[in-house]
Amino acid sequence: MLISPDITTEELQVFLLEADEQIQTLDEDIVALEKDSANAELIQEIFRAAHTLKGSSAMLGHARLADVAHAMETLLDKLRKGEIPCAPEIIDALLRAIDAIRTLKEELTSGTESDVAVSEVVASLEAAGTANPSGNGVHATATSAAPDAGLEAGLKAAAERGELCWKVTISVDPQSPWAAVRMFQAVHEASGLGSVPWSRPSVKEIEAEKVGTDLEMVVTSNAEEREVRAALSDLQDVLQVKVEPYAQANGSLPAREEEPSPPAHAAEQKAEPSSNGKGAQTIKIEVAMLDKFMDLVSELVIERSRVNQVHRDIRARYGDTEEARALNNASLNIYKVVDELHYGIMKVRMLPISTVFNSLPRIVRDISRQEGKQAEIRIEGKETELDRAVIERLRDPLLHILRNAVDHGLETPEERRAAGKPPAGIISLVASQEQESILVKISDDGRGINVEKLKQAALRKGLITQEAAAAMSDEEATHLMFLSGLTTKEKVTEVSGRGVGMDIVKTNLEAIGGSVDIQSWLGKGTTFTLKLPLTLAIIQGFLVSSNAATYVVPILSVVETMKRKDANICMVMGRETVRFRDSIIPLRSIDALTEGAACAARSGNYIVLLRSGGRTAAVGVDDLLEPQEVVVKPMGQYLSMVRAFSGATIMGNGSVALILDVPTIISAALGSSNGGSEAG
Repeated sequence: MLISPDITTEELQVFLLEADEQIQTLDEDIVALEKDSANAELIQEIFRAAHTLKGSSAMLGHARLADVAHAMETLLDKLRKGEIPCAPEIIDALLRAIDAIRTLKEELTSGTESDVAVSEVVASLEAAGTANPSGNGVHATATSAAPDAGLEAGLKAAAERGELCWKVTISVDPQSPWAAVRMFQAVHEASGLGSVPWSRPSVKEIEAEKVGTDLEMVVTSNAEEREVRAALSDLQDVLQVKVEPYAQANGSLPAREEEPSPPAHAAEQKAEPSSNGKGAQTIKIEVAMLDKFMDLVSELVIERSRVNQVHRDIRARYGDTEEARALNNASLNIYKVVDELHYGIMKVRMLPISTVFNSLPRIVRDISRQEGKQAEIRIEGKETELDRAVIERLRDPLLHILRNAVDHGLETPEERRAAGKPPAGIISLVASQEQESILVKISDDGRGINVEKLKQAALRKGLITQEAAAAMSDEEATHLMFLSGLTTKEKVTEVSGRGVGMDIVKTNLEAIGGSVDIQSWLGKGTTFTLKLPLTLAIIQGFLVSSNAATYVVPILSVVETMKRKDANICMVMGRETVRFRDSIIPLRSIDALTEGAACAARSGNYIVLLRSGGRTAAVGVDDLLEPQEVVVKPMGQYLSMVRAFSGATIMGNGSVALILDVPTIISAALGSSNGGSEAG
C-alpha cells in the first residue's frame, strides 16, 4: 500500500494540491539558485519547501517520497549553513530528485508504484553533500537537551549576539487536517529569521503529531516584531499570530500539559477573520463547476441576443410604443447584468501566464546543457492572465518554440565568441495584453533564420515547387518551418531533426483561434509573436452575410473592411486582387471559399481583409452586419471535417451562423482557383 490506510480522500486531495505547489516552487527556485548561489533567502525557501514535502508525505505514509525529500532537506541544510558550496553537481542532483518526487507523487493518482530507484536518488544526494555529513540544525536547536536548558542556552547565545527575543503564539485552524505540518512550517519559518530554542509542542511532538491547535515558540532574531508577524502570517490554515517581547510576556516558561488540548470556542475562533486577511475569504471550487458556470453564462449571452432581437421586431412592427421602450429598458438591464456575470466568471477562470512560464527556465537549462550551449532566459509579464482553457493549449507550442530557439537559433559558445557575441545566448519571453487578445513574444539573439536554407529543405522534401520558392518573399519563406516533416537538421537528435515540432505550434494555435508571426534577422536573432484569444467560450465576432447565409468572422482577424466600388481592384494572372498599402492581395468570394462554387464575376458588395499567421487575403461578401459577442458551439460529429468553419453560434432570431476558420479561408484564397475544395 502506497499510503496509510486511515488517510481520507479529502486529506489525499489536500496533499496532492500542496505537493504540486511545493514541487513547482522547488523546480523554479533550484534553477534560479544556479545563477544566484549566494542568495540565502532563496536557499531558505527551497529548504522550507523540501521540509514541508518531507513532513506531509511522511504523515501520509508515502515512505519513498519522504525518503527522497528528507535527503534533499539534509543537503539543502548544509547549503544554507554554508558547509558546502553550491556546485553544479548539487544543482543536478537536486533537479534529478525533483523529477523523482514528481513521479512518486503521481503514484498516488495512478495507484501503482513507479520504477523510480529511490535508493539511487538518495545516494546521489548524499554524495553531493559529502563535504560535511552533519544533520539538520533546526531540529538540533529545538530538541537538544531538556526544554528549559535549551531555552536558557538559546537566550544566552542571543544576548551575546545582541538579538531580540520574542514569544510567538500561533493558532491553527481546528478544521485543518494538517495542523502538524503547519506547525513544522512555522518552526522552520521562524528558524529562518534566527533560532527557535524552545517550542510547545516540541519538534519531536510535532513529528509524532501530538499537537493541538496552538503553537508557542521563543524566537531569537534581529527581526522586528512586524517582520516576525509577517513571516508567519502567510502560512496556510493559520488563523492568528501573536508576537510579543519574551521578557514582558513571561519571565519563565508556562507549566507543561500532559496532552495538548484544543482551545475553547474553537468554532467561533475559526469564524473570525484572521489577522492576515485570509481565513474564510477564499474557497476552493472544482474546475468542472467553473466550466458549468461558463456554459450557463454562454446560454445567457445567446438569450440576451434573442431578447434584443425581439425588441427590434416589436419596434419594427408596432413603432416606438411604451411597451417597446419598457422592453428596451429591460433588455439593456439584462445586457448589463449578463455582461458583469460573464466578466466575473471569466475572472474566476483566469490564471496568470506564470503557470506556464515558470516551468520554462528548467526546460531551457536542460536543453542547452544537452546541446553543449549556454542560454539565459528572461521573462516579463508573468502576471498577464488568460483563460484556463487557453493556458492548457499554450504549453506545447511554447515548449516547441523554445526547443527550436535553443537548438536551431542559438550558436555554440565558440560560434558566438567568433561573431562578437557573449558566450551565453539570451532567450526572452514577454507577455502582454492588447485589447481582447494576449501577445506572447519569444525572442532569441542567435543566428536568425536562413530562408534560402529553408527553401532548399522544402524543395528536397517536395513540399514546394521551384517556381513557388523563387516567388516567395522572405516573410513567406520563414513560415515554411511550419510545414509538417520539414527540418534543416542533418542529424536527428533527442531535441530535433524529425520535422514534427513547429507544425504542432501552428496547428495548436490555430485550433484555439490564435496565430503566430515570425520576424528574423540573419546573424542577429528571431522573434516569434503568438496572438491568443482571452477565452475560447465566447468571442468577439464580426457578422457578414452572403447568398442569404450569415457568417461570423473572429474580429481579431479583421484588418479592414471596404466597399467593393471604393477598392483598388485589378486582375493578376486572371484572378481578382486588391491593392492595399503597396501590397497585392488575392480576392475571392466567400461563397467560392466555403461552398466550392465557381468564382463568379461578382465578389460581393463589400470586401473584408483577413490576416492570420503573417498572411493576408481579401474576401468578398454581400453585406456587413455588426460586431457581436457570440458563443462558440462545436460543429458536431458530421460537420467536424468541414475545415472552412471552426464552429457555429446561435443568433438572436434563433438561426445558426457559422464561424469562419480564418487560417483555412486564407489558405484557400491564396491557393489555386479550386478554393472550395481546399476550404471545405
